[in-house]
Amino acid sequence: MDTDIIIVRNAVPAEICKFTAIEYDIFEQGYKALYPNSNASDMCENSFARYAPLPFETLSVYLLPLIEKETNLKLLPTYSYARIYYTGSELSKHKDRQSSEITVSICIEKDEIDWPLYVETDSGKRYDINLNQGDLVIYSGRTHYHWRDPFPGKRQVQAFLQYVDANGDSSWLKWDTRPALGLPFEFTNQEIQNEIKRIASARDVLKDTGLKNY
Repeated sequence: MDTDIIIVRNAVPAEICKFTAIEYDIFEQGYKALYPNSNASDMCENSFARYAPLPFETLSVYLLPLIEKETNLKLLPTYSYARIYYTGSELSKHKDRQSSEITVSICIEKDEIDWPLYVETDSGKRYDINLNQGDLVIYSGRTHYHWRDPFPGKRQVQAFLQYVDANGDSSWLKWDTRPALGLPFEFTNQEIQNEIKRIASARDVLKDTGLKNY
């Protein structure tokens, strides 16, 4: 990538956004019916988040030519992720794990209110990014801090597509080490699962100290 961030407006057609939002709604309802006592917020309270939901795994392949063109890189998909934010949900300041060399954040559905994503480089430069439905932003999730303030709206759906440089030293992370796209996290190798455990442990320590950022 030749720049810190790349914004592409109207990258995803409105009908695809609508379709994936409905499909993810159905997924959320089904998940809560099957696991009524589980917390599906994944460390971002008052939200619903899942690893590798099929519509967004598909979207990562569909958008691959566009992302390669915008970044001027040959890329390999690693994994997708999606989250429904509800009122008061807050995304703490953080960096993503090694499989997120190239991160694509897409606004799938939103209220009329703008809710900026903040991205900060190592040099301290901060970008305030507002996206409308179908817009996306590309940045390096594993090297750039990013966060959001508490959500003032009612609901927003975001998809996150992750890639690595096919010609770089992270190419072994293709499909997040899973045998195929679409498979759950349990199919990643032990190194990836240990990485998640370390991140979760660090978050727990900071939460106990009352700090928000990690």
